[in-house]
Amino acid sequence: MGESCVSGACVCPAGMVTCGGGACVSLAADARNCGACGRACPAGQACVSGACACSGGGLMMCGGACANTQTDAANCGACGTACRTGQVCTAGACVCPTGSMPTPTGCTLTLGNPQNCGGAQCRSDQFCASGACICLPGLTAAGGRCVNLQSDGQNCGAVGRQCPMGQACVAGACAAGTTCAAPRRLCNGGCVDTQSDGQNCGACGRACGRAQLCLLGQCQDYNAAVGCSTCPCMACRGTTCCAAPGGLPGVACVDGRCM
Repeated sequence: MGESCVSGACVCPAGMVTCGGGACVSLAADARNCGACGRACPAGQACVSGACACSGGGLMMCGGACANTQTDAANCGACGTACRTGQVCTAGACVCPTGSMPTPTGCTLTLGNPQNCGGAQCRSDQFCASGACICLPGLTAAGGRCVNLQSDGQNCGAVGRQCPMGQACVAGACAAGTTCAAPRRLCNGGCVDTQSDGQNCGACGRACGRAQLCLLGQCQDYNAAVGCSTCPCMACRGTTCCAAPGGLPGVACVDGRCM
């Protein structure tokens, strides 16, 4: 296809060749035969002057793949320039999202409403950080829930590592015996601190609800201290303000007594 008959022979127009007896193609522009027959460009790339190149504005070849250096946090402004923890790439520069604060290593996470966290409702073992539900500090995602690898008998030291019968998970290792050192108690095959454990608050199996923290063995409501980075905070308006209660990032307003 595209050939013409010249002196009794089918030939391609100038600058074009046949590849495998098929149609006439341009090795300078054909993405399936770029620079040579059968040399196909990866998806999302175009053939420019016989070489595969990224197509579309703002795209550059980085590590063998096309990246938008204006928005790619792993290649922000230039290939290989990665943004720090919590930062986003905006117009080729690493910046902290609105509401978060810069730190020497990146940006702080900002507490949000666990009832409506980026359109989702967080579980009681999660909190809302910068619009995403993530496991509470000290907990690790495992099978659709968040567990404490230091004390969970079903996930002791690592997800899925179950302690044998008669052993408890103590400091991330299975140990014989069922005695826990005070103030910890044996709950679900592991030693937990019921004064601060949101899944065993005050007693084994007593889980705090959404938008609650376990403080001194009591489930207490909290909300984000909007606009504050230290305590006291005017946004709390009568509630007690705790800096990073329960290990959460940022500052939260907690109803009642703090740790």
